[in-house]
Amino acid sequence: MVKQGCCPIIFRKKAMDNPYFFHTMQLDIDEMITNIFWGDHQMITDYGLLRDTLSFDMTFRTNKECRPLALFTDFNHHRMTVIFGVALMYDETTPSFVWLFKTFLEAMSEKKPFTFFTDQDQAMANALSKVMPDVKHGLCTFHLNQNAMKHLGYLGENFSSFINDFNVCMYGYEEK
Repeated sequence: MVKQGCCPIIFRKKAMDNPYFFHTMQLDIDEMITNIFWGDHQMITDYGLLRDTLSFDMTFRTNKECRPLALFTDFNHHRMTVIFGVALMYDETTPSFVWLFKTFLEAMSEKKPFTFFTDQDQAMANALSKVMPDVKHGLCTFHLNQNAMKHLGYLGENFSSFINDFNVCMYGYEEK
Protein backbone atom coordinates (compact mmCIF):
# COMPACT_ATOMS: atom_id res chain seq x y z
CA MET A 1 0.00 0.00 0.00
CA VAL A 2 2.97 2.32 0.46
CA LYS A 3 4.42 3.52 -2.81
CA GLN A 4 8.16 4.17 -2.67
CA GLY A 5 9.48 7.41 -4.11
CA CYS A 6 6.21 9.30 -3.77
CA CYS A 7 6.93 11.03 -0.47
CA PRO A 8 6.66 14.79 -0.33
CA ILE A 9 9.79 16.60 -1.48
CA ILE A 10 10.63 17.88 2.01
CA PHE A 11 10.81 14.29 3.32
CA ARG A 12 13.00 13.17 0.42
CA LYS A 13 15.35 16.11 1.08
CA LYS A 14 15.51 15.35 4.81
CA ALA A 15 16.28 11.69 4.05
CA MET A 16 19.08 12.73 1.68
CA ASP A 17 20.53 15.05 4.33
CA ASN A 18 20.15 12.52 7.13
CA PRO A 19 20.06 8.77 6.38
CA TYR A 20 18.52 8.15 9.81
CA PHE A 21 15.40 10.18 8.99
CA PHE A 22 12.47 7.74 8.83
CA HIS A 23 9.32 8.52 6.85
CA THR A 24 6.62 6.57 5.11
CA MET A 25 3.11 7.04 3.81
CA GLN A 26 0.02 4.96 3.37
CA LEU A 27 -1.89 5.35 0.12
CA ASP A 28 -5.51 4.54 -0.62
CA ILE A 29 -6.76 2.51 -3.57
CA ASP A 30 -6.54 5.62 -5.81
CA GLU A 31 -2.90 6.13 -4.72
CA MET A 32 -3.81 9.23 -2.72
CA ILE A 33 -1.97 9.85 0.54
CA THR A 34 -4.01 8.82 3.56
CA ASN A 35 -1.52 8.67 6.44
CA ILE A 36 2.04 9.95 6.84
CA PHE A 37 4.53 9.10 9.59
CA TRP A 38 7.99 10.54 10.22
CA GLY A 39 10.68 10.59 12.85
CA ASP A 40 14.15 12.09 12.78
CA HIS A 41 17.38 10.70 14.18
CA GLN A 42 17.00 12.49 17.53
CA MET A 43 13.42 11.21 17.99
CA ILE A 44 14.49 7.62 17.30
CA THR A 45 17.54 7.92 19.58
CA ASP A 46 15.44 9.43 22.38
CA TYR A 47 12.90 6.62 22.11
CA GLY A 48 15.68 4.05 22.41
CA LEU A 49 16.71 5.68 25.70
CA LEU A 50 13.28 6.60 27.12
CA ARG A 51 10.87 3.96 25.86
CA ASP A 52 9.45 2.86 29.22
CA THR A 53 6.22 4.77 28.65
CA LEU A 54 4.73 6.24 25.53
CA SER A 55 1.93 8.77 25.27
CA PHE A 56 -0.10 9.03 22.10
CA ASP A 57 -1.97 12.28 21.56
CA MET A 58 -4.31 13.17 18.69
CA THR A 59 -5.99 16.26 20.09
CA PHE A 60 -4.31 18.56 17.56
CA ARG A 61 -6.16 19.47 14.37
CA THR A 62 -4.09 22.30 13.00
CA ASN A 63 -4.08 21.70 9.25
CA LYS A 64 -6.65 23.26 6.94
CA GLU A 65 -8.40 19.93 6.30
CA CYS A 66 -8.80 19.37 10.08
CA ARG A 67 -6.91 16.08 9.82
CA PRO A 68 -5.55 14.74 13.09
CA LEU A 69 -1.92 15.38 13.92
CA ALA A 70 -0.68 12.50 16.05
CA LEU A 71 2.28 12.75 18.41
CA PHE A 72 4.15 9.94 20.12
CA THR A 73 5.62 11.59 23.24
CA ASP A 74 6.85 11.16 26.78
CA PHE A 75 8.89 13.05 29.36
CA ASN A 76 12.63 12.90 29.78
CA HIS A 77 14.43 12.81 33.15
CA HIS A 78 14.05 16.59 33.45
CA ARG A 79 10.23 16.43 32.97
CA MET A 80 10.55 17.98 29.51
CA THR A 81 8.34 16.70 26.70
CA VAL A 82 10.17 14.55 24.16
CA ILE A 83 8.66 13.73 20.77
CA PHE A 84 9.40 10.26 19.35
CA GLY A 85 7.37 10.40 16.15
CA VAL A 86 4.73 12.40 14.30
CA ALA A 87 1.90 11.46 11.95
CA LEU A 88 -0.76 13.18 9.89
CA MET A 89 -3.79 10.93 9.76
CA TYR A 90 -6.65 10.80 7.30
CA ASP A 91 -9.08 9.28 9.78
CA GLU A 92 -9.31 7.70 13.21
CA THR A 93 -10.23 4.12 12.31
CA THR A 94 -8.81 0.87 13.61
CA PRO A 95 -7.07 0.06 10.26
CA SER A 96 -5.38 3.48 10.24
CA PHE A 97 -4.20 3.04 13.82
CA VAL A 98 -2.95 -0.50 13.07
CA TRP A 99 -0.90 0.90 10.18
CA LEU A 100 0.40 3.74 12.35
CA PHE A 101 1.39 1.59 15.34
CA LYS A 102 3.11 -0.98 13.09
CA THR A 103 4.92 1.85 11.30
CA PHE A 104 6.00 3.37 14.60
CA LEU A 105 7.44 0.04 15.73
CA GLU A 106 9.22 -0.34 12.39
CA ALA A 107 10.84 3.09 12.85
CA MET A 108 11.87 2.17 16.39
CA SER A 109 13.51 -1.16 15.49
CA GLU A 110 10.47 -3.11 16.76
CA LYS A 111 11.13 -1.97 20.35
CA LYS A 112 7.82 -1.79 22.17
CA PRO A 113 7.13 0.48 25.14
CA PHE A 114 6.20 -1.10 28.46
CA THR A 115 3.16 1.17 28.92
CA PHE A 116 1.21 3.02 26.23
CA PHE A 117 -1.03 5.93 27.30
CA THR A 118 -3.85 7.06 24.99
CA ASP A 119 -7.25 8.65 25.20
CA GLN A 120 -10.32 6.44 25.44
CA ASP A 121 -10.85 6.04 21.69
CA GLN A 122 -12.12 2.51 20.99
CA ALA A 123 -10.56 2.25 17.51
CA MET A 124 -7.20 3.18 19.00
CA ALA A 125 -7.57 0.59 21.79
CA ASN A 126 -8.55 -2.09 19.26
CA ALA A 127 -5.49 -1.36 17.12
CA LEU A 128 -3.20 -1.32 20.12
CA SER A 129 -4.45 -4.73 21.27
CA LYS A 130 -3.74 -6.13 17.78
CA VAL A 131 -0.30 -4.60 17.27
CA MET A 132 1.05 -4.60 20.84
CA PRO A 133 -1.05 -7.06 22.86
CA ASP A 134 1.64 -7.49 25.53
CA VAL A 135 1.97 -3.74 26.22
CA LYS A 136 0.07 -2.24 29.16
CA HIS A 137 -2.53 0.28 27.96
CA GLY A 138 -3.55 3.19 30.17
CA LEU A 139 -5.55 6.36 29.90
CA CYS A 140 -3.71 9.67 30.11
CA THR A 141 -4.33 11.87 33.15
CA PHE A 142 -6.19 14.51 31.13
CA HIS A 143 -8.80 11.96 30.05
CA LEU A 144 -9.03 10.49 33.55
CA ASN A 145 -9.89 13.98 34.84
CA GLN A 146 -12.38 14.49 32.01
CA ASN A 147 -14.06 11.17 32.88
CA ALA A 148 -14.23 12.15 36.55
CA MET A 149 -15.93 15.45 35.69
CA LYS A 150 -18.30 13.77 33.24
CA HIS A 151 -19.37 10.88 35.47
CA LEU A 152 -19.09 12.41 38.94
CA GLY A 153 -20.22 15.98 38.33
CA TYR A 154 -23.52 15.13 40.01
CA LEU A 155 -21.73 15.25 43.38
CA GLY A 156 -22.21 19.03 43.34
CA GLU A 157 -20.30 20.79 46.11
CA ASN A 158 -18.67 17.51 47.13
CA PHE A 159 -17.23 17.24 43.63
CA SER A 160 -14.61 19.95 44.17
CA SER A 161 -13.45 18.15 47.33
CA PHE A 162 -13.27 14.90 45.37
CA ILE A 163 -11.30 16.56 42.54
CA ASN A 164 -8.82 18.02 45.05
CA ASP A 165 -8.27 14.57 46.60
CA PHE A 166 -8.12 12.96 43.16
CA ASN A 167 -5.49 15.46 41.97
CA VAL A 168 -3.39 14.84 45.07
CA CYS A 169 -3.44 11.14 44.24
CA MET A 170 -2.57 11.82 40.60
CA TYR A 171 0.01 14.58 40.93
CA GLY A 172 1.02 14.84 44.59
CA TYR A 173 3.54 12.01 44.66
CA GLU A 174 7.00 12.55 46.08
CA GLU A 175 8.59 9.19 45.25
CA LYS A 176 7.93 6.19 43.05
